[in-house]
Amino acid sequence: MNVEALFSINQFGLDYERLRLEAALSNIAQSNAVIGKGQTPMLAQVTATNGDFQALVAGGSPGAAPAAHLGQVAAKSRAVHDPANPMADANGDVHYVDVDMATEMTNLMSASRAYEANVRGINTLQEMTEKALQIGGR
Repeated sequence: MNVEALFSINQFGLDYERLRLEAALSNIAQSNAVIGKGQTPMLAQVTATNGDFQALVAGGSPGAAPAAHLGQVAAKSRAVHDPANPMADANGDVHYVDVDMATEMTNLMSASRAYEANVRGINTLQEMTEKALQIGGR
């Protein structure tokens, strides 16, 4: 197995989990943002493009690895009755992005733990590579 491929796989894991953290934080931040008239409520979402890890592990080019992207998807809105708010509609409702806080907090925790696991994986791989070089240099 190619060491460069293993580093690339771990790098993808780090990138993907970082984007998951950013998406969850963005969604939590938007939970109290008012949606203006005619605006579509949007939530951040991470998507990964297809790649070929098998080719990468077998010695293919590092460009064969999938990539992750942060994008936006349409979401539902929630209405709060607040006629005193200047952003209220004709019915006195103010519209916010409907964010499920339990889901977003769960995403934060799992992405954080997965990021830490990828960091440990990279550190272990680096230690193993250094040890192999020491053994080979004797």
